[in-house]
Amino acid sequence: MAKIRFVEADEGERIVGFKARGLAIPYFTVAGSPIVGNSGRFFYRIRVAEPVGAKYLSAAGSGCEAYFPPALSNLLQPGCTLGIVEGEFKALSLVEAGFPCVGVGGISSVAPRDEAGKPTLLPRLVSLIAACRPAKLAFIGDSDTALIADFAREAVKLANLSAVPVILPRIPLDAPGKGPDDLRELLGDEFPSLWQKILDSAEPVSAETTQAQLAVRMLRREAMALRKLGIDALDKAKQRLVKLAADLSHDPLALAEVEKIAAESAGLAKATLQAAVRGMERAVVSAAAVEPNKGERIITLPGGDVSITEAAEEIFGVIAPTQTLFHRGGRVHEVAHNDDGTRRLRPVLPVQFRSRVEQYGTVVGKRIGADGELVLKPLICPEETAHALLESVAAREILPNVVTLSACPVLAQDGDKVVLLGPGWHPLGGGLFVTGGETPPRVPLDEAVQAFKDALSDFDFATSGDLSRALAAFIAPGLRFGGWLSNPLPVDIGEADASQSGKTYRQKVVAAVYRESPNVVVQRMGGVGGFDESIAQKLIDGRPFVLLDNFRGKLDSPYLEAVLTAPSSMPARVPHRGEVQVDPRAFVFQITSNGAETTRDLANRASIVRIKKRPEDYPFKVFAEGDLYAHVAANQPWYLGSVFAIIEEWASKGKPRTNETRHDFREWVRVLDWIVRTIFNVAPLMDGHDEARQRVSDPRRVWLRALCIALRDAGYTDEYYASQLAEFAMENDMMPPGIKQEADELSVARCIGKIMAGAFGDGSVVEVDGFKIHRDMRYSDAAQKKIPAYRFK
Repeated sequence: MAKIRFVEADEGERIVGFKARGLAIPYFTVAGSPIVGNSGRFFYRIRVAEPVGAKYLSAAGSGCEAYFPPALSNLLQPGCTLGIVEGEFKALSLVEAGFPCVGVGGISSVAPRDEAGKPTLLPRLVSLIAACRPAKLAFIGDSDTALIADFAREAVKLANLSAVPVILPRIPLDAPGKGPDDLRELLGDEFPSLWQKILDSAEPVSAETTQAQLAVRMLRREAMALRKLGIDALDKAKQRLVKLAADLSHDPLALAEVEKIAAESAGLAKATLQAAVRGMERAVVSAAAVEPNKGERIITLPGGDVSITEAAEEIFGVIAPTQTLFHRGGRVHEVAHNDDGTRRLRPVLPVQFRSRVEQYGTVVGKRIGADGELVLKPLICPEETAHALLESVAAREILPNVVTLSACPVLAQDGDKVVLLGPGWHPLGGGLFVTGGETPPRVPLDEAVQAFKDALSDFDFATSGDLSRALAAFIAPGLRFGGWLSNPLPVDIGEADASQSGKTYRQKVVAAVYRESPNVVVQRMGGVGGFDESIAQKLIDGRPFVLLDNFRGKLDSPYLEAVLTAPSSMPARVPHRGEVQVDPRAFVFQITSNGAETTRDLANRASIVRIKKRPEDYPFKVFAEGDLYAHVAANQPWYLGSVFAIIEEWASKGKPRTNETRHDFREWVRVLDWIVRTIFNVAPLMDGHDEARQRVSDPRRVWLRALCIALRDAGYTDEYYASQLAEFAMENDMMPPGIKQEADELSVARCIGKIMAGAFGDGSVVEVDGFKIHRDMRYSDAAQKKIPAYRFK
């Protein structure tokens, strides 16, 4: 069933690309279909008959795969213990004995690293776990893996990556067979009961366990077995113990435990073991001191007489002046490039720091030399050491801190002075990093004012107040980035009466002034949890403009509401990256919708800008560079200089404010109200905003606005009774709030009547976002009395 066959060299070259004879092992899915590897070939591994180097061969570039024995599907049941073992034949043997098991090519193959260097479970293994829902994963090693530190490392890695508990079934060192296949061959019918006992007594592994702790626990279990080994087996075990001690030398407690067990159970004296470890190090690398290239710095890792604190202070003292790594919210970050040319902040993982630190000099550690003296030995930074360095106090205190990331120069206040901050790190506001951008020219104030008015001239705003808030949206980010405003900005909600009205376009143009593009949050269908996680990812990225584009349905996110009013930092967390404390005041949040519905709290945190769609034949401006966005992007320094001209004018007047009270964000509303009224000479900032704010937080008014738009688009201008509106609503799939989709027309009409009564009160005219609805009493033959009739304009 497994279709394993012996192949000669020519066929070996055909299936894996190497002239090798041996057993060809084909890989199939659980359902029995052949697996195709990354190389495009059917996936095979060849167990080489006469190995000179590698014992197993697979096609170059084919990656790692999980091996599913043919009868595995018969054993997969929810709640089972699913085994993972190195080697196809061991997996076959266990499945034949009635134990579900998957094979992998090597102990590190269960979680190979992806392109970013992050360990990731094999995709087919992930799918299998999701499908069969095992109660436990049994990571199965041979008897000697109790003496191999790498096995402990991979077991801990599996425990961290899997949502299923992990156990380690232990074959004793003195067992008659080395692996489960050997035991089964020797024990025959007795094997299943023995293997079940091994599973029942397996060593549990948690995500919090370290490699050193787990290695010591496995070794401690073998203390009695070590004493029972014969001479040849004991000699091999002693060699393993020397290697284990060398691998765990970075952990003094673990090393001491290994030395104790080696002495008591294997007769390997502590001094002898230490001498053997030093001999192993000398065999690997010459004991001569490292001779760095001229001018190259030495980076010394912890170890010997160098503490973690001392090493961290030296390492981060070297890195800090380069302004390539930063501290932010409890984590070390680096600046990463996006495909659109923008940049973001990215937390540095321990596995990444192992290579990052090599960019700053020759990485070495102190070791014992040939004559017993301390010498410097070239090293690769271990992952646990990288983790300890990244979490050190020195990383937090020495690396430059970053709160705000800006893609362009920033105009800031430094006491009573106005300063222009160019590319590089600045201490402003707890840490500002400017990633680039040209120094903007000085723009005359009248040209600056006209520039932004012209930029918005093709937009048809619902009211003059909406225009004022659109102008304020250009200036507010510059005030916030430069520290002129200390509190958060309200979320800019762009709303339109139809698709393709320019609501998102306007916000893209605003971001382009600051040499940015909006960092778009995807509206997930999986609920608020996924949505909040998307927001958290954007906070971690650090790009200042965060856009929730074309949002549908009701926006009800306590996390977003908390972000918009946070007085300082708050946690942001995403899988595999850990938690980062982020200051949300460094961000500009934008939302677009054709009919926003929010909570009352979010509406109170918003600046709503309403746009009406222009006719299809409207002649939009065309610039030499193309459309408005292309024009602003091409002339970004000049537009940024225009923002600075307006800020400088406001600052030169003593940073005045109005007494505007119609918004909860008092600092923002009073400063920007003064700017739009005095510098731009347009309507007060909050004109028309209360009606928009009340509507977006009232689902009845949201529906009424949508009904007005639908009637307008359909060309309906007559008077309508509630029953006629109900028929129209049902035909156009726009049921009023509180009504089920399967409701009858009479129920819908009654609901609409209640909505209208609440909207009109005692009046005869109500206005909804520029639409006027008139109510008159008309005699109805059907009702045999006067009932309300509604006329829409």
